[in-house]
Amino acid sequence: MTLSDMAARIILAIPLDPIINDLKSNYHYSQEKTDSSIYTESAFLHSNRIAIKKFLFALTTHPIADYLKVNPKISLEDWIISILEPLSPNDLDLPIFKVLAISVAESNSDEATWKGMPQKVFMPYGLKKWLNSNRSFHQEVAKSTYVKVGGFWKKYFCQGEWMEQSSIKFKRLSIENHGDPLCDFPKELSEETLWMWLDSFQQRYLDQTHGSPVGSRKTESTSSSEKRNQASRGKYFRMTRIGDIPGKQCHRQLDVFTKSRSCPAERPHHWRDVQVVGILTNSTTCENWQNMFLQLACYMREVFYAQPLRRFAHAFLLYGTQLRLWVFDPCGAFGSGMIDIKDEPEHFIRAITAYTLMNDDELGIDLFMDSDNQQITVKSNQSTENQVFQLDMTPVMKKRLKLWSGTTCYRTTDGEYIAKFSWTESDRPSEIDLHHQARNVAGVAKLIGSQNIISTDEIRSGLDFLASDTEVYESVASNKSNNDNDESLDDKEIEKRRELDLTSFPKLSSMTLSCHCVSPVGRPLRSFKSVKELITAMRDITRAHRQLLQEAKILYCDIHESNMRIIDPLLNNGISGTLINLSQAIPLEDPKYENLRASNAPFTSPDLLNKKNKSIKQTFRHDLESLFYVLLSIFLKYGWEDQEPSYKCPIFQNETGKHPDWKHVKDSSLSRFRDRIVRDFLPDFSCVEKLAINLKHAFYTADKHRPSSTPSDPDILYGPILEAYEEALLGLDE
Repeated sequence: MTLSDMAARIILAIPLDPIINDLKSNYHYSQEKTDSSIYTESAFLHSNRIAIKKFLFALTTHPIADYLKVNPKISLEDWIISILEPLSPNDLDLPIFKVLAISVAESNSDEATWKGMPQKVFMPYGLKKWLNSNRSFHQEVAKSTYVKVGGFWKKYFCQGEWMEQSSIKFKRLSIENHGDPLCDFPKELSEETLWMWLDSFQQRYLDQTHGSPVGSRKTESTSSSEKRNQASRGKYFRMTRIGDIPGKQCHRQLDVFTKSRSCPAERPHHWRDVQVVGILTNSTTCENWQNMFLQLACYMREVFYAQPLRRFAHAFLLYGTQLRLWVFDPCGAFGSGMIDIKDEPEHFIRAITAYTLMNDDELGIDLFMDSDNQQITVKSNQSTENQVFQLDMTPVMKKRLKLWSGTTCYRTTDGEYIAKFSWTESDRPSEIDLHHQARNVAGVAKLIGSQNIISTDEIRSGLDFLASDTEVYESVASNKSNNDNDESLDDKEIEKRRELDLTSFPKLSSMTLSCHCVSPVGRPLRSFKSVKELITAMRDITRAHRQLLQEAKILYCDIHESNMRIIDPLLNNGISGTLINLSQAIPLEDPKYENLRASNAPFTSPDLLNKKNKSIKQTFRHDLESLFYVLLSIFLKYGWEDQEPSYKCPIFQNETGKHPDWKHVKDSSLSRFRDRIVRDFLPDFSCVEKLAINLKHAFYTADKHRPSSTPSDPDILYGPILEAYEEALLGLDE
């Protein structure tokens, strides 16, 4: 937000001190003990909601508000009111408001406060975007959450080499406390007092080093006495303020987490180093457990995004004296029963000790890549021998899918290949088989080597999900309190559940992490050096899509800007564009996958997003429509050099305001294509306006309605689309 000379003078004349001081005095930045009383968490939240609302409304009455605009059309007052009106009271607990409160308190000048206001409230991609994405995420979490899973404690806390050491820690604690291991556990519970106890336990029992620490990956031979005296591999840390760990969508204060002691002390905290995540709260389980769990799930999303090869991750929630242990994998979350640490102190001590003693394998950290030299070994696609590649660890592409899974691509250090790591549903077609079918298709990346790394079935082996509790799942889904009666299910109940139709039970899905090394590498579409290079690449990608359909009998399905690359035609038989990812493709001649669908927002055809038409079959028309949306998005977004796009086009009139999303574009906008969309093309693309109009005509008939069916002859669509590209390229040559 830029300030005019008049606005700057008003700030000097009428400081913000009273408004800021009022926020500081009424907003609780941490749940710490006060001199007068111990606040409950609900009291803190209620106080903070009032403080934030009062602060924002006070800004609208300040004289400067008349001179400030978020953009040329929206005043500061209208902008703040538009934020507050749709929010429920609970929405004001959002972490972005805490970011705002902290940034205001720490700002060194009124001018800096005013300038940073929109960025602080709308980080990272806008308030409504944040709300909607998290609601969708929470719905997915609700479908994939299990508690009181059979065999949980045995699998994760009764099989490590550290078992003896964790038992010794508990016995030592009991002896030193005269038989009451938790006699010094805080009576007055808050996040602060819980952390102080944990940190004290760590200093007394986990930090002591009477020998060499255990290596994280390799188990060295050590005597029993040496093992008993080893310091822990990991160490507990606490975030002191929001932003200590930068994240993509999670701007909350992380309570506690562990990192390896081998991490340099001077290195700032980062999600890529986080091993175990914990939340400490004085809330009772029935009062706030769902919110705490969903907060934990958001943390885990950041862990898996920063560590794309992570197989699973441990976590725990301590609600005062009630403890639940969790494991997250790319398919969902599963946990133990509730543990009352006063009744079962040994379980508590062994668990928090084990988290710092586990090796990389037990923590779910990647073992596929040689971390010392960033090398991977895959099976060659051309022979029975293995191939070794060294990777440049700067991602070429990172894309989050659902829950905690995603796709990440790295270049090899020689620049010849891309290594794609992805979690895909185990019941989808084999990507290796699809590459074999597509081996003769020009414009589809060639598979050089591959390796299936691990599946969630392997991760969850030994666990009994039919013994888990569906009531907790239902309470997450409905976001209502659950008394969480933790009586274990008896054998008869478990057997009865096995005989039931479990249609109401969360689906136990399965995913596989795999690595596929492909060539050529190429460049992202947005890196085009000229309009002609971009149009040529898009034409060749369309040709590859047609050949993939007609000759290899494969429907691509996964149309997204990140899955398409510009390549050098001099090195690739005259081909300028390529598709690099077949993980979501569908083999058309296999009846098993006849009704399979895949889509890739934000470029998905609106037909596939229509909830009233779930039976619609995905076809090549939907893919071609998505290719059209990708091209239009580039015309509207890239090419301003150092300037910002105008973002006036309807594709930007969504929650984010800056990121294209075609589900928001109505047929009326496309029927008035020239006035509503083409007029907002960036200056570089004025030369291809006719191309865009011709492509639009391929999907819209003369009466301007979207065709409701896919033509039986694919060339009815491919023909005019490719002709439009050829005509545009001829025009660019003139």
